[in-house]
Amino acid sequence: MKVSMLLIAVSLVGFTSCKKCDGENPTSRVLNNCADTISVNIISTGGDTVNIYNLATGQFSDYATYAPGTADYTITVGNGGIVPTLYTSVVMQQCFQYNVVLESDYDITVVPTDLNE
Repeated sequence: MKVSMLLIAVSLVGFTSCKKCDGENPTSRVLNNCADTISVNIISTGGDTVNIYNLATGQFSDYATYAPGTADYTITVGNGGIVPTLYTSVVMQQCFQYNVVLESDYDITVVPTDLNE
């Protein structure tokens, strides 16, 4: 009987510990894949503001944490002269990590990763 109770307890702990994220706020970082440096201004619904300056080609920014909701990205390429300023919004959910990628053709790709998978 004690062995059965122990097996049940271990099973319950195992099932509940499979979840890797417990309501954590979303995080994101920016990857610059275009041919020039970029600067990024990020404003989230929660009022968080992050500024990234002079992110070189092929480089990732550090991760930043935001409140869940919408984050607006304003990306300036180089000195903003040749390519216009680019904009995108990302709906950020708890337990997700986002890579916001400025591609070489100046398209913006958002790659979400569920932290529970």
